[in-house]
This record gives sequence, C-alpha cells and structure tokens, in this order.
Amino acid sequence: MKIDGIDAERQVARLLRGARDLQTVTDAGRAGEAGEEILLGGGVGIDGEPRRRIDLRGELRRFGCLGELVDRLELRGNRSLTLVLARPGSHEPAIVGGADAAHLLEPFTALLDVIGDGVRLTGAGYLPPAVVEQVAAATGISAWWIGKANREDQTAPVADLRAGARALGLLGVRGGRLAPTAVARQGRGQPLVLWEHIVSRLPLGRSPFDRQAGWVSLAVVGSGAPVEQWNAQIRDLMFDLGWRPGDPRLPEYLFVDNPTLQILEMLAGRPRTGRVTTTNPAVAATARAAIRLAAEKR
Repeated sequence: MKIDGIDAERQVARLLRGARDLQTVTDAGRAGEAGEEILLGGGVGIDGEPRRRIDLRGELRRFGCLGELVDRLELRGNRSLTLVLARPGSHEPAIVGGADAAHLLEPFTALLDVIGDGVRLTGAGYLPPAVVEQVAAATGISAWWIGKANREDQTAPVADLRAGARALGLLGVRGGRLAPTAVARQGRGQPLVLWEHIVSRLPLGRSPFDRQAGWVSLAVVGSGAPVEQWNAQIRDLMFDLGWRPGDPRLPEYLFVDNPTLQILEMLAGRPRTGRVTTTNPAVAATARAAIRLAAEKR
C-alpha cells in the first residue's frame, strides 16, 4: 500500500532495520582536551563592529550527551553539529504554554480518550477493530488513510501512535489488556503535566543508531530548522557521525527514521494529515526542553 509514498515504505524500512541493515563505519574518539574553546562568530563585521564570540565549549554542558557527539566530530575537524547547536534557535526558551501543550498532545490525548480505563487486546495482541476505527476517526487518520482503518496491523499510523504512547510510558499492557499508566491517568486534563512527562522520556530508543539519531533529531528540531529540512539535516549529521544505509537506495527519510523523530512528528501534527507541513515553534521548544532536562540529569 502506498500512502503518500511514506508510511508503507516506512514499514519496509523497519523490516530492514530488524536485520540491522544500518551500520556504523567509524568509531570516532572521545572528547578533546578539557577547556578547549570552540569560538564562533568572532572577527569584525562589514560594519566594522566586532562580532560576538560564543564559547560553545562552555555552553556544551547545556546539551548533555550531544556534547559527546560534538566532541567526536570536532576531533575530526567537523563542525556540523557544533554549528547546529550554535544557531540562535538552539538557545531560545524551552517552555510551552498550556494551550500549545494541549495542541501538541492532541494525537495522544485522543488515543487515551478512546482507550478510557483500558481495552482488551485481540488474541494476536492488536487493538480490536472497533477501537482502531475510533482512534483513526478521533485523530484524523481516517480522513487521509486509504482503507477501512479498522485493523491495526493494516493501519500503520494507529499502530505507530500506540507504539509511541507505550514508549513514552503513557500506555501499558498487562494480562492482555491495554490501559493508561498512572502518569497518564494523573495527567488527564492537564496537558502541561503530560508534556513534561513526554519531555522527560526523550530521546527514545536503545540501539546505538536510534540513540544517536534521537539526539541529532532533537538538536535539529530544537534549533528551529524548517520542517521540510529536518530529514536532510539529520541525514547529513548521521552521515558525518559515520552511519551509512545498508541499502543506498533507501530514501533519506527512511534512513533517518527513528523513534524520537517519530514522536516529534506526531507532536507536529502528522496523524492529522499524514505529513508534517508546518514548522511549529512549540515542537522546537519541546526538543530543546528534552535536551536541557537530559543535561540536568547528568
């Protein structure tokens, strides 16, 4: 099935990923000497005024694990990630208001509303067809998905949304029953509470690729990059970090696909239309909040 050429191909990519068809080709070194400066923006501008110099090495403590990736690249003379983190957008506030949080969380709150106190899964572990239909209708998926949208194994956006909610700790399965977690129940009707919880869970993934791609995704999105440039910028940074697609024929958006980017796209409204078309400052603020919170935990 070809849905805007994206979702069906993502399923193929996941099969390839299952065989770990992505491989790293370099193993860059650790951090450089302590106290080394990375100075950006120095010199004199065309107006004759001195330009501001940013000691990004001193700023890297704000970026947690991203600082380690910067070190790996800087050791090879590559400043690509350094420049992303030096963008003005990367240093903007990392907060959202209640209305923005509610808007971002619409796909997840719609899912939680349909699930209610819990639903029993089918023998194969899927949502019942009636529930799939309700989720697809409540999130807007049924408006653009080709098909009846009543089987989870054939409605990838619903399956992705449920998987994302589980990864974020909003849903859990016990005894064949899918139900909201304690944090989801406590956050019902309190979007900022749920937003803060989601921020605390990012980035997602356990494999080396997913973890690094998750950090890079947060950096690119948090820098305020236009949404149409997300995939290309993430691809280039992952390439710089030494990653290559096992199959060079894979489109770039499949090469960069990772659990963290999927969540950011959901927050940006992908379930409503099937694609992300608008750069949302609240999504960028969410990415920055995840980076800064993770740095504080270190």
